[in-house]
Amino acid sequence: MILWIVFTVLAAGGVAMVAPPLIRGGNTAVARNVHEIEIYRDQLDEVGRDLERGQITTDQADAARIEISRRILAIGAPDAPSGGPSAETPGSKNSSSRLPAIVAGLAVPVVAAAVYFAHGKPDLPGVPSGGRQVAASPENPVADELQRRVADLAVALEKDPQELRNWIALGDALTALKRHDKAAISYRQAMRLAPDDADLASRYGEALAFANGGQVTPEGRAAFEEALRRNPSEPRAHYYLGLAARQGGRQREALERWLALETGSAPDAPWIAFLKPRIASLAAELGIDAKGLAALRTKAKPVAAARGAEAPGPTREQIEAAQDMSAADRQEMIRGMVDRLAERLADAPDDAEGWLRLARARGVLGEKDAAKAAFAKAAVLRPEDVDVLTAWADSIVEAAAP
Repeated sequence: MILWIVFTVLAAGGVAMVAPPLIRGGNTAVARNVHEIEIYRDQLDEVGRDLERGQITTDQADAARIEISRRILAIGAPDAPSGGPSAETPGSKNSSSRLPAIVAGLAVPVVAAAVYFAHGKPDLPGVPSGGRQVAASPENPVADELQRRVADLAVALEKDPQELRNWIALGDALTALKRHDKAAISYRQAMRLAPDDADLASRYGEALAFANGGQVTPEGRAAFEEALRRNPSEPRAHYYLGLAARQGGRQREALERWLALETGSAPDAPWIAFLKPRIASLAAELGIDAKGLAALRTKAKPVAAARGAEAPGPTREQIEAAQDMSAADRQEMIRGMVDRLAERLADAPDDAEGWLRLARARGVLGEKDAAKAAFAKAAVLRPEDVDVLTAWADSIVEAAAP
């Protein structure tokens, strides 16, 4: 009880220290208003620059300008005339407006102490921070589970900061929570622990881009260039470097890079679905019609858009050659590629995309148990990826089916 009385006295003392400047008044409010108006004017200029760069739409710019103008009007013009019928003495209006604030400031600690002593429990023991738990939210249980996952990984990394898989899992969980700035830090740590892993360098660059509203920053560009140094065929790095070229006004360079990525990718590569419409849009911006775009595709120098030297699946040339094969020969060719992918994964067990490709290929070949095992490997590497976990569950069901 004595402790709480001491706290109340300290609070009252704090208010007493703050009150004299309020009582004395002065011209600080005017100076502060001038400073705030300058800030809002800078914000108006920034809105104009964002509109010119195409980062926001005209409607968004208008809404921002209206809101900023409203705030300026709420402050009042700094050079308003001080004379005339409505002029007041320097301290008359301020003194009257400060009085309620002073009274409220003095009353708050007194009233709070009285209410607490009447209804509170000052003798209740405290709870260590480690024992507190965040209540689960029925509105978003997945987010709550991710938050707990982040907390567990943070504790594990505090004990062993050299554990690569925990840094990767933390980055994945933070990405799912859209905390991209923190995810970038996690991927950067993983990238440093695995100096030959191009995928981690690309994840780091991508997280930086997400954290900056889709803009490829110089730091992000450096990450993607590092990814290509580690693996010249890293697809995500090629895509984002093309995006950086487009954002820098080098549309032709961006188109050539994206065409090289497209022509070097397998037809069922996961990035083809969103890459094609971006190529078409960029070609339209450059005034290139469908015939001209087809000609550029034939001239594009393809990149092998896969991790490692091996392609993720059959190339276009292999598919065309397979059309003339018998069913048995075609099956044998596919099985040979699948076996080579499995051999590569034995030397690169942390390649989640590779395990997913192997799992799908095993499924096509009807090897249900092998597909289930490959999906299990991918699920271990991506424990927060709902699509991977669902595919793994489906493979378990498929393997159990008669």
